[in-house]
This record gives sequence, structure tokens and C-alpha cells, in this order.
Amino acid sequence: MSRSALRLLALLCFVTLGSLQAQGSSLALVNANIYTVNDAAPRAQAVLVEDGVITRVGSDEEILAGLDSQTVVHDLDGRFLMPGFQDTHLHVAEAGLFEMMCLFDETAPSISAYKRQFIDCAELTEQEDGPWILGVGIAVYDMLKDTSQTPRAFLDELFPETPVLILDNLGHAAWANSLAMVRAGYALENPRQPAGGIILTDDQGQATGELFENAQQRLRDLAFMESDPDQAIAYQGLLQGLQTMAENGVTTVSDAGGYWTRNDQDLWFRAEQAGRMTVRAFNALYLFPDRAHEKQIQQINALFRNDPNSRVHFNTVKIYVDGILSLGTSALRQSYRRIVVPELNFARGFEYFDPHLLQLYSREFVKSGFQLHFHSTGDRAASIALDAIAGAQDPAQSSRSRHRITHNFLVDEADFQRFREFGVTADIQLNPGALDRTYYRPFLREIIGSKREASLLPVRPLLDADVKVVLSSDYDAGPLSPLGTIERALTRRDNKKMAVPTLKKAIEMTTIDVAFALKQEDRTGSIEVGKWADMIVLDQDITQIPTKKIGSTKVLATLLGGEVVFDRQQIFEQ
Repeated sequence: MSRSALRLLALLCFVTLGSLQAQGSSLALVNANIYTVNDAAPRAQAVLVEDGVITRVGSDEEILAGLDSQTVVHDLDGRFLMPGFQDTHLHVAEAGLFEMMCLFDETAPSISAYKRQFIDCAELTEQEDGPWILGVGIAVYDMLKDTSQTPRAFLDELFPETPVLILDNLGHAAWANSLAMVRAGYALENPRQPAGGIILTDDQGQATGELFENAQQRLRDLAFMESDPDQAIAYQGLLQGLQTMAENGVTTVSDAGGYWTRNDQDLWFRAEQAGRMTVRAFNALYLFPDRAHEKQIQQINALFRNDPNSRVHFNTVKIYVDGILSLGTSALRQSYRRIVVPELNFARGFEYFDPHLLQLYSREFVKSGFQLHFHSTGDRAASIALDAIAGAQDPAQSSRSRHRITHNFLVDEADFQRFREFGVTADIQLNPGALDRTYYRPFLREIIGSKREASLLPVRPLLDADVKVVLSSDYDAGPLSPLGTIERALTRRDNKKMAVPTLKKAIEMTTIDVAFALKQEDRTGSIEVGKWADMIVLDQDITQIPTKKIGSTKVLATLLGGEVVFDRQQIFEQ
């Protein structure tokens, strides 16, 4: 999508949201089919909202009796009403930035096959006066197996005078040309390896232009800041992302990007000040492995925000422990059966931080009031994260800390008990790609073995061990729809033994359990008196339809604090 088109779309979102902000201070929804996610009163017919807070839940008669004449009453005509969905791991702001980048085909068989796409991308960039050529979507490693030309040489040949950064399809690697690497401060010959990252070199010590894990972050910061110096595109992308949240019934998020070096946090505060927040955000700040630790602690502490009256919070620190399985950078207890990227040659994967430094960071941020949010895909990484949590918190406070570990592709069964004892939430994404049995799972079986492949994403075993588990999307690395997530969680076509046992539990894992993980279960996550009126209307009762139809259910309307932020069929204009 071009920048001009993005600006127009963002303006439309801006106007639409603005027109929906005006609501009465008192709102009654009646003749509804309400699923409350409250075990004490699981079903209801009507709800009263005053100043954004639920004050009554019950029958039509109970709600309508004695209503103030100023109360706005909406008859939902039997429609299904439930709490808004909550997503504890996604990338709203970053997804918007990706809209300014060229999208590449991840299935290209060789580097030369990308030539036409690069030329088209450069022409688009020139039309938009972009100082960088930016793209996303390539399969960085797999498609290089049949060529001896390095990405840097290929890109230098095409674009010797323009910096180029092309991100992969998974967010853990990138290509860059010489000019981009030099601008970022990387040497082209025998480059110094940044903490938490890898710059590949050839046999002569020349950089190939392939950057893995944290090595790409310096280029991302530079490229996005130079391409969007006033953050206009980034802000418009955030507005578009917020509208996408509303369209999918998501009313609470924890954005896992948090690139404070690009001032991402300012985008959120700007949206709140403009009255454009369609969600409650409990966002993370990214911890960089290659920055001086004392100064970084001070910088991140200065950005801590947790005002209960605000819709925007920055009260979490995002900490990468390892990379991903498909690149061979997941930290494993036992060696890979086959090394994915021979040049990396990590028999048991890769770690972003020295364990002692990780302990230091964890202790300091817990003292400052932050929740810790660890990226972990390998079983050794999960153990490292649990060690850091154990060393950072007072055991007597463990149930209150509610730190979380996200992804959890592999978790050693011996660590289940530590999840439970330390009060750690296991945050898991069940995206279609991760469950794919045609390519992805056979590929993982080849590199880690059938036993470990069969134990991937252990939702059911963790639940059976009484661990708090939530389901998130990792949008836009995966599809956002919580309804699709619920369907996949119940079916688990990759491994039925890992499926969530009941629909009730799957709904809780996308509503009240997420609220608990974010320390907001007393204010949101269910339709109860005293909680915010964060609710959604669906086109069918998902508790009464076949599981295979849940994912195709449509969100008709989304309310945040009683304000309508999305209304597909103008239900609330009738």
C-alpha cells in the first residue's frame, strides 16, 4: 500500500472513530443474549452502563425498572453479547509501519528471482520520496540454498547509492546492502558481532548482508526514523491498527514491540490525547542486549507509565531469551538433529543475554514495578526465563507479580511446576502456520525430532498442571481474530492431545484470564457490576454452534467503556 493511500485510510479511520465517540453517560442494552464469563451468573438478558462502568446485569425487567429518562436504551434483538477479547502479545504499531514497506513473495526459489520485485519496490520508493528501500516478507535463509551470490552483493549491484533493508517473513532476520550496514555503524569486513545478534560473514570475513536476531534492530531504527522522521506514517499506521482491533472485537492489548528508541510510546499517547484509543493498552518496552545496562535501566524506568485512569500503559519490559526454531536460534536443552543455518552452527540454539546480565535486568525492573514479558521458543529458554523470574522476585510476592513467558513452543515438563509456583503465565499463539502439517511441522520434525515436534505448544499439558495459560495472536505475524484462535484451540488439528478441553475455557483464555495476567481482572474481562463496559456483539451465539463455525463468526459491534468504537451494521444508530 502506498503512503498516500495509507494516509487516506488513516484519515477515514480518524473521522469514523471521531463520529462514534459521542455517547450518553448512561446506556442500557436490553433483549440481548449475554454470555458474561462470570461463573456466579453466566447468562443475562440486559446490562446497564453508567459513565463507562457496568452498574447492573440481569433481566430486561430488572434493568428497565426505574431507568433515568436520559438513559439511552438499545434493543439488541436477541443478539449475542460477551466481554471484549483481550490479546496479551501482538504488534499493533509495528504492523502499521509494515504497511509502508514493499511486500515480497516468501516462496521465491533464488535470490535472482527477486530482481523484478526489487526494481518495482525501488520505483515505488522513488515515487514516495523514500530515503530507504524497505521491504518485508522474504524467506531469508531457505531461498539462498541454490545460489553463491550473497544478499549484500546482489543488493549492491542493484542499488549502490540507496540504503536497502529487507525484513524476513518471521521478524528474526534481514538483508541489507553495504550502504545500509555502514550507516548503521557495522563494518563490512570482520564486523564486530553485536550482543544478542549475528552478522553473517563469508570465508574471507566479508559481511554477507544477512543479519539475524538483534543485529537487525539498529538498522530498523535508522531506516524507520529516516523514512518517517515526523512519525506521520507510523501514527497513521497505529490508527489503522487500532481500527483493526475494534473490527475484531479486541478491547485490551499488550503491544509487544515497544521500540522506545524510535519513540513508539509517543504514538500511543498521541492517539489517547486525540481520543482515538479503541483499546486499553498495557504495552511493553523492548530491552536491547547491546546497550549499556545501567543507562538502559534508567531510560526504561523513565518511561514507566501505569496510571489507572489512562487507556495507555507502559508497565512491561519485553525480554528476548532466544530466537526461533525454524532458524535454529531457539535455545534447546538437547541439540538440534540438524543445524538449520550451517554458518550459525549453534548446536543448542542461541541466547540474547548473558544469564548474569539477565538476572540483573530482571531484578532491577521488578523493583521498579514492571511486569516481565519473556520471549521464549525453546525449552532451555523457558528454563532461563524462569530462573530470571525466580531470582528477581520475593517468593512471597510471586502470585502477585504475574510475569509471563510468551510463545512456549517447547517447555520441559520439569518446568511446569515452576510456572505454577512462580505465578508465571504461559502465553501461547496457535496460529495456522505453527499448526501446519504440510510443511512447517514436517520441517521441525526433521530438525528437532518427532518426540519434540509432537510436544510443541503444550497448551493442554500446561492447563492440566494448573498453569495459567492465555491465548494471543502475535499479530501481524499471525491472524488477529480471537474467534479463529478459539476454534484452533479447540480442534488442534496438529495434535488433538494438546487441544483446550472446553469452549468455556477457550473463551476465558481470551478474556478474563488475559485480564488476570495484566492485573486487570477486577476491572475488565467479564460482564459484571463494577467493571468497565468493554463488550462485543457477535452475529451468532458461539456457545450454540459447531466448533468449526466459530472462526467464521463476525463481530458486529465493539464497545469500550460503553463507547461504540465499531458498528458493522449500525446497530447503535437505530
